[in-house]
Amino acid sequence: MRTLDGLENWEAVYTKEANPGRWTSIGLDVTTTYGVHFDPFHKNRIFITYTDIGLFRSEDGGISWMSSTEQGVPRRWVNTTYWMEFDPEVEGRVWAVASGIHDLPRPKMWRNQPVSNYNGGILLSEDGGISWIPAEGIPQTAATHIILDPDSPVNARILYVAGFGTGVFKSMDGGKSWELRNTGLPEKEPFAWQLTRDNQGALYLVIARRSTDDSIGSPLDGSLYRSEDGAESWEKVELPPGLNGPNGLKVDSSDSSRLYLASWARNTLEEEKHGGVYISEDRGASWRKVLREDQHIYEVIELLARMELTLVPVLNHEKQYLGVITQEGLTRKFAHLLAMQQPGGIIELEMSQHDYSLSEISQIVESNNGRILSLYVAASEDNTKLRVTLKINLTDLTSILETLNRYNYTVVSSHMSSEDLDEFYQERFDVFLKYLNT
Repeated sequence: MRTLDGLENWEAVYTKEANPGRWTSIGLDVTTTYGVHFDPFHKNRIFITYTDIGLFRSEDGGISWMSSTEQGVPRRWVNTTYWMEFDPEVEGRVWAVASGIHDLPRPKMWRNQPVSNYNGGILLSEDGGISWIPAEGIPQTAATHIILDPDSPVNARILYVAGFGTGVFKSMDGGKSWELRNTGLPEKEPFAWQLTRDNQGALYLVIARRSTDDSIGSPLDGSLYRSEDGAESWEKVELPPGLNGPNGLKVDSSDSSRLYLASWARNTLEEEKHGGVYISEDRGASWRKVLREDQHIYEVIELLARMELTLVPVLNHEKQYLGVITQEGLTRKFAHLLAMQQPGGIIELEMSQHDYSLSEISQIVESNNGRILSLYVAASEDNTKLRVTLKINLTDLTSILETLNRYNYTVVSSHMSSEDLDEFYQERFDVFLKYLNT
């Protein structure tokens, strides 16, 4: 906050008003973001589920934001919206989970406060998240996650909710009534944190760790459970050896056997152990950690995009933690691989799969006193054509273009001036970042 009149009046300096009643950040606000959610029926309507400031909504594609908890959300629940779930077939229908208990599953929130006192619950909106109605038939709980069974009938949606300290609740009527489904889970106040459903209908539940020291092998460990019968019963899935702090799970949408597990480390005086990202190819029967120090950047790019990550931990062959690869660092490395800093021009070619010959393209470039600094190939959606992009060490590409035309190559575009190159690089970077964030 800033005052210019000796404390008489104050103004916020971490946001600015973009439109009347709508605000945009200038990059100084600090709070936990649990998710970014897109309305499937309105491309410009976006939500962010926040700690401390609740649910925020944008109606203009993220240019400006407004609170979306002002109509119908109980005052005690406004602090944090943990997650929301849209009905993919009913425009305007959306559920959310909210609580006055913020920053879960961090230990500071339950260390000095019994979870039995937590407030919160489930919200329903029929107007796209503008106004809300609290669900009935469920006890007060810090509800931290909600998922929808997309195969359930539209007029009787099946929903599952994780209650932190209570367990898993199930509704078979779109949220009108709820029942606890904890058979097989820890009996005492399970820290139910996150739910995931695979494309075969199996459910996974992440239970947050309760211990705050380096101990392992006690009822305070975090854990992972799976249900094959719609939460009627749960069975434990073994975690990687030495790990007891799971905090997130994703199932590969194209292969339900492949699981991605994120975990907090166990803290000791010397080091942090057994944290990071793990992959299972057999539904949790075995796990391996990613990434190794000798894995190629292309593997890192593929992993970031597939798992929707912003950073990836790196280990050596002794499984010692070396650091992280961030999306920003990956972008810099990608720019280096494409020889962007080196002078030269760019040519884009299009051809059928069977016409692609790197040796012939190289011969054409080198016969005109050029050198290929970088090259990458992208296939069309139907895999019938290739788009080949060349970075060449010459700024005058005239003779190369003439030779390519003589060889019947289709030249999609060429870029020789600095203005052309800047525009080309920006366009490619936008595509690259979109791939990472898809």
